Amino acid sequence: ADICVGSSASHGVLSPFATSFTVPFTGTLVGDDAENSEDDTDGDGIFSICYADISGQGLFGYTAGATFSNFGLKGVSVTSTVKGTGVLVGQADYNSSDVTAFEDIVIDGCSVSSTCSVSDGLSVQDNTAQVGALAGALCSTSDYDILSITVKDTTVTATGTNAYGVGGLIGVAYCETDSTVQIGTDGSDSYPITMNHVTVNGYASGGGVLGMAGNFPIDADNGDDLFGEDIEDNLGMLIIANASVTNNSSVTASSGACGGILGSELVGYASYGGGISITNCSVTGSSVTSNASVNSATLCAAACGGIAGYCGGTVSGCTVTNTTVASATAGGIVGRPSRKNYGDAETGCALTVQNCNVLGTSHITNIENVNGLHLGGIVA
Repeated sequence: ADICVGSSASHGVLSPFATSFTVPFTGTLVGDDAENSEDDTDGDGIFSICYADISGQGLFGYTAGATFSNFGLKGVSVTSTVKGTGVLVGQADYNSSDVTAFEDIVIDGCSVSSTCSVSDGLSVQDNTAQVGALAGALCSTSDYDILSITVKDTTVTATGTNAYGVGGLIGVAYCETDSTVQIGTDGSDSYPITMNHVTVNGYASGGGVLGMAGNFPIDADNGDDLFGEDIEDNLGMLIIANASVTNNSSVTASSGACGGILGSELVGYASYGGGISITNCSVTGSSVTSNASVNSATLCAAACGGIAGYCGGTVSGCTVTNTTVASATAGGIVGRPSRKNYGDAETGCALTVQNCNVLGTSHITNIENVNGLHLGGIVA
């Protein structure tokens, strides 16, 4: 049966689990498929944890190599003052060598918010807010499988100073050496990610699915320059596939990049065209808006795209339909290709956009009171 901490009219208080980084949750939480069962108390076909208020990083503060599957979170509200906040998980531990899996989970009518302030947002581990509905941060040297997740009627908000990394599903994903983060696919089959009427609000790097991607090497022992010629040999891989953002969903960044699927890569840790793949994704009947005010040297700061705001790699087979993309630097599919540093025109990273379409009554437009520096039907 569902575990209802309170009711829709009056939530109960639930204390989070695994609140210490040194003692993360390493186990398995698997619900019961309640379809056609008398135990399905609200008729939605899944076991759910319902109507709870949580003060902390999420139902689980820290996890390492954990497995979550086949359950729902309904009417759960999470509030936090620290980085790494999600309805289910705050931070998935980057010290784990085991695969962390999320599968067949429904997040319905929930909210997650953080007032965490950070120094500049340009250090992916230390200075990002990391706020998402499923998890605040995936910080791993191992692999992640995020499959068949639905988020609906849910709000994700980060209001702190420099609150980078805010996503409808995941706030920040660190894709380090030899690690692969797969969202919506196991590498061969489709396991759709559905974002239905999801609202994302933050300072910068806001995405309908993922806020910020950090793709960087971890072989610091040999003294390699972060921007050295061999960096492409030391990258993890981020794959986002079969994700849809629909039904008046909105992504808004007050001072930085944002995208309908992916907000941005971390400046200075770019994929160099190899680390990110976004395929078969769609944004329909929604809005993506950056209110950043920029000059010609910082175009990527306001990069806003129907699929991705600021990234390298490959974007293929994606569609944007009946959606408004508004910013000083706005593209129907991608805002700007990523670079090593803001304004560094000589070190742009490879970006391939193929078989993508902007359809219906979509609008690519300049926001009011901000100079429109670059607007493009596909890429700004």
